[in-house]
Amino acid sequence: MNELILDGSWTLFSCENPSQKIPAVLPGDNYSALVNAGLCPDPYYGKNELEIQKFRYESWNWERDFTVSEDLLSLPYLYLELSMVDTFCTVFVNEKAVCECGNAYAAYRPEIKRFLHPGQNTIRFAFRPIDAEAKLIAEKRGGNYPHSGDCLVEHLNQVRKPICSGGWDWGITLSAYGIYAPIRITGRKNASIRSVYTKQDHFQNKVKVTAVAEIFAEREGAETVEFHFNGESRSVSTVLHPGDNLVQTVFEVKNPRLWWPNGFGSPELYPLTVSTSIESETRQIGLRKLEVINEEDQYGFSLKFRVNGIDIFAKGADWIPCDAMPSCQTPERYEDLLESARISNMNMIRVWGGGQYEKDCFYEICDRKGLLVWQDMMFAVAIYPADDAFIRDVCMELEYQIRRLRSHACVAMWCGDNECIACLTWLPEEREQRLENYKKLNAALAEKVKELAPERTFRISSPSGRPGNFNKGWHNDKDGDMHYWEVWHGGKDFSAYYSIKPRFCSEFGYQAFPSLETVSKFCPEEEYDVLSPTMSHHQKCHLGNQPILRMFEKYFRNPEGFANFLYLSQVQQALAIKTGVEYWRTLKPRCMGTLFWQFNDNWPVASWSSVEFGGKWKLLQYEARRFYNPVIP
Repeated sequence: MNELILDGSWTLFSCENPSQKIPAVLPGDNYSALVNAGLCPDPYYGKNELEIQKFRYESWNWERDFTVSEDLLSLPYLYLELSMVDTFCTVFVNEKAVCECGNAYAAYRPEIKRFLHPGQNTIRFAFRPIDAEAKLIAEKRGGNYPHSGDCLVEHLNQVRKPICSGGWDWGITLSAYGIYAPIRITGRKNASIRSVYTKQDHFQNKVKVTAVAEIFAEREGAETVEFHFNGESRSVSTVLHPGDNLVQTVFEVKNPRLWWPNGFGSPELYPLTVSTSIESETRQIGLRKLEVINEEDQYGFSLKFRVNGIDIFAKGADWIPCDAMPSCQTPERYEDLLESARISNMNMIRVWGGGQYEKDCFYEICDRKGLLVWQDMMFAVAIYPADDAFIRDVCMELEYQIRRLRSHACVAMWCGDNECIACLTWLPEEREQRLENYKKLNAALAEKVKELAPERTFRISSPSGRPGNFNKGWHNDKDGDMHYWEVWHGGKDFSAYYSIKPRFCSEFGYQAFPSLETVSKFCPEEEYDVLSPTMSHHQKCHLGNQPILRMFEKYFRNPEGFANFLYLSQVQQALAIKTGVEYWRTLKPRCMGTLFWQFNDNWPVASWSSVEFGGKWKLLQYEARRFYNPVIP
């Protein structure tokens, strides 16, 4: 065996209370473990969010014993494989520090053989409180880097952790600590597969597929790499040099079964397996030619997605993490939510930049279901640093994330951030310097995409206009994509959607309450009033319920009773989004996409989502299935 899996049972404790040992599971997070142990109330119930904040200031440790065999120790190199480590953590093996982690989006791979011995060993992850770490980093850096007031953890934009974990205008403040991906010790003789992907050249009834294995070697040595694809096998003998090596071979696929977005054909996938003398990796490959078309036309400057020569009208919504407690982000939850998208005639999901690069299963499911992914990089509604240390940290995460995701047919585009260009106006006296810093960071993001996935398009921001234009594009319906919030935040009625003709609207939304069934799971019956303490706590938007009430007066009568209030808010939400989508679809090919805000929730809350926390559809999701039909009935 060349691999030791460390997933499963661990022990959790905080340095502030080291005698209290808590049974826990990794991959997982501290809040889930505390809830399961009865030491923390359900964070989602009532106003418990306030009570659980004390846990984010503690130093959490995860530890366990494990057994190392003589066979594993006989291999020359042993690596500890880590990713999704959230966030500042020192890793100890047999109480020797082997790795420092400080980026929740990066991967870490220390060589640890010298720290191990046959038989029983110990490993411990020692996490440091995020508030203190972020404050130290901010003080050392100096300067002023404001972020959205919806995030209640100060300086969170200066560290690489999901900024929405500090709260958002739809989100709970739940700053978890843990590891959310498998934990392994792997043994290697020399070579290890770092990435598997393809480069594709499409011709009439034929695709030339160049299968590429990126292989890391500690030292120079011979290796035979086996490729299996489309019923054919290739052996490539090579001499590996220290560092990264590219080994590749070419397959020709005649009469290919192409990968198509949902509604345009079947999302066909071909398994590609790459093997070395000690390991094997398989990827599901979609054969498709995807182009992002940005060109001048009679309306301005386009943004549209062309797949296999067909211009696709993008139909979908914006995605946030599906649960604030990472342990609850299970494959079953992803499958259920993304199936709701598929059967509602959606063909695109935008992964929003204030959350996380999603787990592998998210992209695998999108591949299978024909759901294109607009992938934001993880920057949102903030001014970010652009010093050399911050850029090095970001580049490290992108080297991992782009390599991890570049084999997926679903990934349609990389986008630098969500709404960060607009934030430059927060400090008008510093705007020019801030713009230069923004361009510096953005150029580093673009360069990583060009280096590691040159066939993918990089877009500087959402919203933004023409490539290279660093003006905010919120209200520009001539170029690129726009975010249109004049109906909810601006207080205009639904007819305002008819006043614009977007090229691509990647954010617009209207709030509604969850159903009574969902409300009953977090609100005691004696507080069944939208202005009660619990219901008010589960309304995070600074505007509160006023936009909903004002629009009731315009389009309906004020409802009688709590249940009717919840229900009518969903009717109104569905009407709002239907108005925009149906009109903008008539503008094709001027408008080539609508992604409404937002698809899902990360806890039970009044929000813009079309699917309630837990997976139940709001009326908007039922309406989306209709207004996203190939032909609107």
